[in-house]
Amino acid sequence: IGTKTCQVLLEGRYNDMFQPDVHYISIRRDYSNIEDAVRRLKDEDYRRQMVDRTYEYVLSEHTYAHRVRQFLRIVGVI
Repeated sequence: IGTKTCQVLLEGRYNDMFQPDVHYISIRRDYSNIEDAVRRLKDEDYRRQMVDRTYEYVLSEHTYAHRVRQFLRIVGVI
């Protein structure tokens, strides 16, 4: 995500950070939607919008700085 690469992942929870088909192209475990996933991956506009949206989301909520602040709040430092 940090390199602005489109993620194509099997359906799953991924630490509950990412939403399928919002932050990554989701492939069902039985691969029944593989043709649709490949079609979306080849769609440059769709792919660029997803990559940009996901990149901005990660920078706004999921950096190391966010993790450190969360940890410091939990242990009562801040």
